[in-house]
Amino acid sequence: MGILDEDIEALESRQSGEEVKEAIREFGEPTEHEFACYQNAITTLARRANNSEYDTFMNVEDGEIIDLLTDEGIEDDRAEDILDQCAQRWKPRDLSKSWP
Repeated sequence: MGILDEDIEALESRQSGEEVKEAIREFGEPTEHEFACYQNAITTLARRANNSEYDTFMNVEDGEIIDLLTDEGIEDDRAEDILDQCAQRWKPRDLSKSWP
């Protein structure tokens, strides 16, 4: 007794669907909410360090941003997936501003 061809096709179809969902999630653009959370994470870290957003952005560790994104409810894997895209899109709100 072997596995029916229909069962094999169903399994392949399900795996293919899961792969497509994973690819969309991994390579999909960050949503506006996710990008806003990224911007807020940079601002929060700048305030903590009493530094400009630009200096913070240039020196921040990925893990620090990911921690803040997950605090905002973004899944850890998704936070890692969108990090580079958000960094490419991000612009400092004020290059010279240091926080009091």
